[in-house]
This record gives sequence, structure tokens and C-alpha cells, in this order.
Amino acid sequence: MRVSLDRGLLRISTRERDGVLHVVAHGEVDSATVTSLEHAVTAALARRPRSLVVDLDDVAFFGSAGIAHLLAVRESCAKQGTDFRLRVPHQVRRALALVGVEAVFTMVEPVTGASGT
Repeated sequence: MRVSLDRGLLRISTRERDGVLHVVAHGEVDSATVTSLEHAVTAALARRPRSLVVDLDDVAFFGSAGIAHLLAVRESCAKQGTDFRLRVPHQVRRALALVGVEAVFTMVEPVTGASGT
């Protein structure tokens, strides 16, 4: 199943493969767009997947609102027993490292030249 949501600066799609649900963001994640990501991830978690990957490999800007959201997602996944991983490009990894939270996430390597979908 593939679902797509387009909110101007941020486009989000979801797909499931082999019990792993992928939420893929394209564009910018900031205080103006994070709500779209929140809705997509909430809907994904409502499906109670075995594993969730939030794929930010095609995100050009990732602000503090996005970081706060990822920390909340990590907690929600832990509570319901869902494995949670991130696919992030260098700039997002750097933002996570700058605020000291990179180590709390399990990372999946970015796919060069693609969004990983």
C-alpha cells in the first residue's frame, strides 16, 4: 500500500515492504511542515507495524521541530514494541549530532541518489 501527502514544502509518502513500514519525506521539515510528518507517522503507528523507518534521505532542511518529533516517535515506538530506524542524509545527521541526540537513534544508511523507496 502506498499513500502520498503533499503540503507544499514537504511531500510525504508511505509504503510497506516485508512488515516494515516506511514513511518517506521529501522537502523541508520545520515548524511550518512538521505537522504533516506527525500525521503521517501517527497513521503509520496506528497500523502497529513490526518496524518503522522514517526516511529523511531527501530532506533538504531539518529544523528543531523535526528533531523534537523524532524523539517523540522514538518513545511511541518503544511503548508499542515497534522497531524504529531513521534513514538520514549528512545534514540531518549533523543536526541530530549538534543537539546531542544522534546516538539515541538507530540509523539506516542513506541510498545514494534516491529516497530509498
